[in-house]
Amino acid sequence: MRIFIFTTNKINAISLISLFDNKEIAYTISSDITQLTGDYDVLIVPGGTAKRYQVHLRENGITLIQNFVANGGGYLGLCAGAYLASMNDIENRKNVGIGLLPVRYSLYGSNANIRANVTLTDAETNTTYKTTYHNGAVYQTDQLPTNVTVLATITDTDSSNSKFHDFLKNKATIIEGTYGKGRVVLCGPHIEVNAKAYLFSLIMSLVHR
Repeated sequence: MRIFIFTTNKINAISLISLFDNKEIAYTISSDITQLTGDYDVLIVPGGTAKRYQVHLRENGITLIQNFVANGGGYLGLCAGAYLASMNDIENRKNVGIGLLPVRYSLYGSNANIRANVTLTDAETNTTYKTTYHNGAVYQTDQLPTNVTVLATITDTDSSNSKFHDFLKNKATIIEGTYGKGRVVLCGPHIEVNAKAYLFSLIMSLVHR
């Protein structure tokens, strides 16, 4: 298995690098998306700023990603990477998203800064995971198309702000679907920090399904 990590700041991928080093998995980390070829199995886009990623990629880079996935490559978007692969927000305000999945994310205001520890509940196994959330992508379940599957939902938070808590609770935050021949998983929380086993299972599902 070969992994390509696209980021404009390697600090955003520290936890991913630690995971792959421990498991002796080959990976490349780069801000140059032209290095992404069909020799890689999975493209991972970690946290950062989705708008900055989209501007950096330009039209050619976006097309390269779309073609990589359409031809059978896997895509995992974490936080900003999930926003990037969506279509836009549900009110068409943010204008960020390259449409690997036909989904629209929910936003709590334009300048909200939501940090919290959240409880994720896996839809298939009902297993719960405690992990870190910082302004990641979340989706209204009733707004998702039928060809997109909810893998995990936020079922609790430790936010002291009741409005933030209510906004996050029961939102879908890990979802999956397909783009052409490839599989796409979008994940709002930072499970690479403290739910590494769960993250690794998602990566393996992109390779082996």
